[in-house]
Amino acid sequence: MKNTANAPVSPGEECRAIYRTLFPGRRVPEGMEARYEKAHADLSVAAEGAEQTLIARCIRRGKDLEAVEIYLRSRSQANLLTVKFRLVSYLAETTAGHYRVFCNDRRIPWIRVGVCGVWYCALTLYKRCKGGIHVRQCAV
Repeated sequence: MKNTANAPVSPGEECRAIYRTLFPGRRVPEGMEARYEKAHADLSVAAEGAEQTLIARCIRRGKDLEAVEIYLRSRSQANLLTVKFRLVSYLAETTAGHYRVFCNDRRIPWIRVGVCGVWYCALTLYKRCKGGIHVRQCAV
C-alpha cells in the first residue's frame, strides 16, 4: 500500500488547501487555481526541498495550515508557506467576491475592536503552539 501522506501535492491542490484556510466556507473562485499555478511558476516559489516537503506533508495529513504558517512565520518571515499564503491572498483580493473581506467601510465600536484584538492575540498564541506541534509531527 502506497503512503500518500508523503506524496507531493500539485500546485492546484496546494492553492485549494491554502484558500480554504484563509477563507473558510467560501468556494475557490473560478480560475484561481490556474492563476496560482502561473504565479507559482513565475515567482519561482515552487521550491523543492525540506520546506516544500513539509508543506505537502501538512496538506496530505490534514494539519491546520494556519497554525503551521503562524509558527513558521514566527521563525522566519521569508518561509515558503508564508510566501504561498500571501500569493493566494493577493490573488483572492483581485476577485470580485472578496470586497467585504478586504475592505471594511463600516463603523465598529471601539470596545468591540478591543475585545476582538485581545481574542485574536490569544488565538494567535494558541495557533503558534499548535503549529509547532504540527511541524514536529510532519517533519518526520
